Amino acid sequence: MTNYKEIIRMHAGVCSIRTIANSLHCHHSTTSNCIKKAEEMRLSHPIPPEFSNAQIQEFLYPQQYHRDESYELPNCEQLDEEMKKPHMTLTLLWHRYASACRASNLKFYQ
Repeated sequence: MTNYKEIIRMHAGVCSIRTIANSLHCHHSTTSNCIKKAEEMRLSHPIPPEFSNAQIQEFLYPQQYHRDESYELPNCEQLDEEMKKPHMTLTLLWHRYASACRASNLKFYQ
């Protein structure tokens, strides 16, 4: 998980985005986005110690998109096992998945 607390702390200490990203082993765009969102939400250092990274993430990036439950999910464990077989392709497995969904009159991912 991204260490949002540390990104905000280091940014308050006037570290560059690249320096923060390199020291925390995360992508510079992740760091930049976190700093922008924190500024938009007026979240700055010091952050109260009782706030966890998960709480900060939820504050900065509230769940805006939820999976559409009307779509049938493929069985990823079965896909993984099938892909181990010789001459198996994801295209073939997708056609099987789509055919099974059509036969059951279910919506499927494209």
